[in-house]
Amino acid sequence: RRGEFVAELAVYDEAKRLYQQLVRDGRKELEDDLADLCFHKARIHLATADGHGAFGEYDHAIAILERLVEQEGRRELTDHLATVYMNKALAVRALGDNRGSVALCDQAITIWERLVNQEGRSELVDALIHGYVNKANAVCAQGDNRGAVALYDKSIAILERLVNQEGRSELAEYLATAYTNKAVAIGDLGDNCGAVALYDQAIAIRERLANQDNRNELTDDLAKVYFSKANAVCAQGDNRGAVALYDQAIAIWEQLVNNEGLIELANNLATGFMSKATAVSALGNNRGAVALYDQAIVIWERLVNQEGRRELANDLARAYMNKA
Repeated sequence: RRGEFVAELAVYDEAKRLYQQLVRDGRKELEDDLADLCFHKARIHLATADGHGAFGEYDHAIAILERLVEQEGRRELTDHLATVYMNKALAVRALGDNRGSVALCDQAITIWERLVNQEGRSELVDALIHGYVNKANAVCAQGDNRGAVALYDKSIAILERLVNQEGRSELAEYLATAYTNKAVAIGDLGDNCGAVALYDQAIAIRERLANQDNRNELTDDLAKVYFSKANAVCAQGDNRGAVALYDQAIAIWEQLVNNEGLIELANNLATGFMSKATAVSALGNNRGAVALYDQAIVIWERLVNQEGRRELANDLARAYMNKA
């Protein structure tokens, strides 16, 4: 696959050279096409893990679009400029620069807020929502959970209106994700009761999507919310309630891993067994806890020793230690 990317980059390089020559020769109407080419070329660089090359192409696209929008009045390109800012923000964050990502998110959000709220571009509201969420994720990664919550609230307010009042049912999954993200942030702030309430809202949506709308691809997401709620309930001291929730998550992951062959979710299943074991032990059932640790160990031994998942070795060691 890498060879295909290298070949694609060679084609993009030649196309970019030709476009730049045409623009220098006076074909100014091709500048927005050149910016679009740089934008797509950046994504190919990212696919080859060439962050430096990607940032160079994003910056080239941004420089062109900023001049066209701000100096030459090409207002129809404003949304495209915001999209490039946001894509660069995601790429920057993937390399660990959350501060730089937040700054780029701000530039994109400023544009989309004006387009949506002042100019009535309602078709861009989805982009604005994603802007808030992406910035919230970066802010959260910086340790500012309170700031993240405020941003998640902005996205939730829009999504609740679109889903519950305007019938945009295709956005229900995003609303559930927003509830979950906010739950994690306020849980980190110590508000486990508030987190549980938000997890319940997410669960209600995901249960409907997975069970009533037959969105089987979303069952793993449902299991993850059960698991996260279980952790929050456990933090409240309700180990019995946590065990019931872990059971719901485990039942889904066992179905997906053992019956549907989704072995990439085996680590989730092992983590479910491990967490349930801790709660069961806290209830005084050490025999039951040992059986659960054994189930986690069997999975992690295979993943670490046979499949080379060395990053899971610490989890395996912890399971051995807890069982002992």
